[in-house]
Amino acid sequence: MQKISLLVILLTIVSCVHGPSSQKDEYLWLEDIEGKEALAWVEGQNHESQKQLTEVPRFKQAESDALKILEAKDKIPSGNFVNNKMIMNFWRDDQHVRGVLRRTSFENYKKAQISWETLLDVDALAAQEKENWVYQGIQCLEPAYELCLLRLSRGGKDASVVREYNLKTKTFVANGFVLSEAKSSVVWVDKDHLLVASDFGSETLTESGYPRQVRLWTRGTAYNSGQIIFEGQPKDLGMTPYSVKHRLKRWVIVSRGVDFFNSEEYIYQPSTQKLLRIPKPVGAELVGFFGDDFIFELHNPWNFSGTSYLPGAVISMADASAGRELQADDVQLLFTPKNNQSFSGLVSLKSKIALSILEDVQSQLLVTGKDKSGKWLPLSQLKLAGKGNIHLSSGTDEADLFLYYFESFNQPMTLYSYEFGKGGRKLKSLPDYFDAKNVQVEQKFAVSRDGTKVPYFLVYKSGMKFDGTAPTLQWGYGGFTISQIPSYNALVGKMWIERGGVYVVANIRGGGEYGPKWHQAALKENRQRAFDDFIAVSEDLIKNKVTSAQHLAISGRSNGGLLVGTVMTERPDLYGAVLCVVPLLDMMRYSQLLAGASWMSEYGDPKIPRYRKALLKYSPYQNVSADKTYPAVFFMSSTKDDRVHPGHARKMAAKMKAYGKEVLYYENVEGGHAGNANFKQLAKWNALQFEFLYQKIGDPQQQP
Repeated sequence: MQKISLLVILLTIVSCVHGPSSQKDEYLWLEDIEGKEALAWVEGQNHESQKQLTEVPRFKQAESDALKILEAKDKIPSGNFVNNKMIMNFWRDDQHVRGVLRRTSFENYKKAQISWETLLDVDALAAQEKENWVYQGIQCLEPAYELCLLRLSRGGKDASVVREYNLKTKTFVANGFVLSEAKSSVVWVDKDHLLVASDFGSETLTESGYPRQVRLWTRGTAYNSGQIIFEGQPKDLGMTPYSVKHRLKRWVIVSRGVDFFNSEEYIYQPSTQKLLRIPKPVGAELVGFFGDDFIFELHNPWNFSGTSYLPGAVISMADASAGRELQADDVQLLFTPKNNQSFSGLVSLKSKIALSILEDVQSQLLVTGKDKSGKWLPLSQLKLAGKGNIHLSSGTDEADLFLYYFESFNQPMTLYSYEFGKGGRKLKSLPDYFDAKNVQVEQKFAVSRDGTKVPYFLVYKSGMKFDGTAPTLQWGYGGFTISQIPSYNALVGKMWIERGGVYVVANIRGGGEYGPKWHQAALKENRQRAFDDFIAVSEDLIKNKVTSAQHLAISGRSNGGLLVGTVMTERPDLYGAVLCVVPLLDMMRYSQLLAGASWMSEYGDPKIPRYRKALLKYSPYQNVSADKTYPAVFFMSSTKDDRVHPGHARKMAAKMKAYGKEVLYYENVEGGHAGNANFKQLAKWNALQFEFLYQKIGDPQQQP
């Protein structure tokens, strides 16, 4: 009897320690993505949501407005340099729902009216082959740019089919390279050889579901019959072969993703079929090339040859492909961020490099080059049109010429070219898709629980008097080093700001707004800091009478869905509505679902006690309670999402409905992690969200 009593006590202790996670998961059946019972549940939820949200005149107008913007023919045809003379573009509109791949000369591209050469019509291909093809990119072999590897997805999934396509004949290559559907990576070695990382069988994948092997694939042979060039470990993120070039040099690289933020890079040597490891820290990210230099951003401190480099610094490593021991003079510093700065990206040109950086979450453009001795010149700043966001689009290494976009919350995206010696030139600009002339933008700072100042942007109509009644939408992400920067969002502008709503973007920790340290501050067991930051912004909005809890909605997708799901369960009193899109929510099982294991370097492994304890403390699915009052919540997901399992949103919606909470659920049957596969689906996707907001926190257009 004594042993039995002791066992009961031990089981009770274990139950108390593990708390909610020890409860039986009554909704596990909803993880069966294509299961008959699960899909029947989805169909019922979709019917209920659409009945509430679509059967009002306002919805049809919003859907029409969104589709008009998305299918507009006066959008900027974003293009990438194929070489110094040609630009390639992928375009979708009302006549090309799935899209058309096309190209033109750069001289022609600069004109107001561009004549295009069509390379591939994806709509025609899908109709001909009776497949729901979604274009996912193309990779062409230099320098001819004729033989290409075309990537097509069924319904927008991450997994795709790769097929060899000839741009000159505009046909698929007979008996060419074809790779069946998988989460794969391929790269040209030469016209008859590829390096391929794919699904060669269950034992060849990592625990995250990505390729663990890289093989040499010879034309005319089976993709899985080639020599294994590299094999990683089961716990790795995955293998990615790719190529880079600068001027006359080209390298084929194999990247071993140790986890989401650490990697090893190897140079493939075709003559020996061997790999030469690049002598970099595993926490350094390869961001560019220049001549013989490999350029890295450091995610962690690095001490080398008596010099200390800070996290966020950008360095160059000379002749890293030589296979010799790294010398002190081989490493040079290009950029060290100040406390309020971070590196965003770069393009390598013929004799210069252009870098974009953020300073207090607003862009600057810097340039540098080398002197005759091979030393980098001091960075100089290029003048911009105003405060906003720069996206370095494309550059050519055959001239000192590059393209970049500039935009802000109230300035439409504008495309510029810049050529050293000739200056900048405005090429194209979006029209005003919403009335932004009287839109005010302010950057403010909230104070988080631990005293950290958290920036956020407040966007609203000029002259608005804040009395706590303004319908307000707060957006956030806070993860994976991804920065939330000022951008011209035509849909938010038309469907929310123009109607008189306030839009807020919170730059919380976990993102990359202030570099690696900002991201690392909210990693794993410190995740609560991201949630605290977001809550601090909400409290600041209410304290300053921008809005009130009943008029404040929060929105996030993917990791942002986890953010708003957590904040909803921790502080339901702060909000009137929640938009939770393609979210992670069950943090006890996330690592077992689809690509979830690849994010353990961000969230922590639930099998490790200290991480499990931290995850369990905030995991929305485990912490939602029947006894609490929650704001209205709208969960959205996609059946074809093969990145974040739709079971997260399904189970959370079902559980909250069983508790009698106010919940809507909508799942698009295709669309992948984006939630939609074409503009019509995207228009509906957005109209559903805004109609939900209008109903729950108020239509700004109808406010007194």
